Amino acid sequence: KNKKESMLYFCLIIVGMTKYLNAMSIRYWIGDMLMFAKLVIVALALIVSYKLFIWFLLGYIILFLVVEQPRPVIEDHKVQYLDSQSFPASITKAKKSNKMWVVFFYVRWIPQCTYFSPIFEKLSNEFHHENLQFARVDVDRWSSVAKEMNINTGYNTTQLPCVILFDKGKPIKRIPEIGKSIKSYKLDQDSMAIYLNLATQLKKAIERTMEREEEIKKLQKKKNHKKRRSKSNDSN
Repeated sequence: KNKKESMLYFCLIIVGMTKYLNAMSIRYWIGDMLMFAKLVIVALALIVSYKLFIWFLLGYIILFLVVEQPRPVIEDHKVQYLDSQSFPASITKAKKSNKMWVVFFYVRWIPQCTYFSPIFEKLSNEFHHENLQFARVDVDRWSSVAKEMNINTGYNTTQLPCVILFDKGKPIKRIPEIGKSIKSYKLDQDSMAIYLNLATQLKKAIERTMEREEEIKKLQKKKNHKKRRSKSNDSN
């Protein structure tokens, strides 16, 4: 038993060192190690008693299925929740719209998605505009959206979380790119803003609003001019 326990601890240390080298942040690494520590506890329970192992395993499965992973809550954010109907209606089929969309595709059971969620909400607060909208889609629940956007949601996926920037219904920027892993990117707020070029997108969104306002003013001038002409004709 002592030999098996030592081997488990040794494996945990090796996994911890490997994960630390590839971790996106210390907080994410700690969360990852807590998950592996739980697996070690289950394995130790198996060494001590088969019945104890069954109870531990059932407990973890129930907690995993019932309890959602906790995450920092940002109460005042600008992120909309889209489903299999509102996603195409608002984005992919709205090709004449002036709005750009930044969409976060996620599943609840991947730790990286939980880690990135509050970061995405902060990005929405910083860059939101009437022509630059932010949304999220649960692609585990709405699998048709995952299929449409070519996002792998399998247990061994390296494509989640996935963020896509849409303009006039077309994806113009995607993280990670198709064929690449999300591990190639830093998921902090500043890095994601640079990857998506959000400062430029916000400037473009403001310019579109100004152009639209100018168009409305010109139309209003034409209407007023027509009214004046019709009045003068009536008086004559």
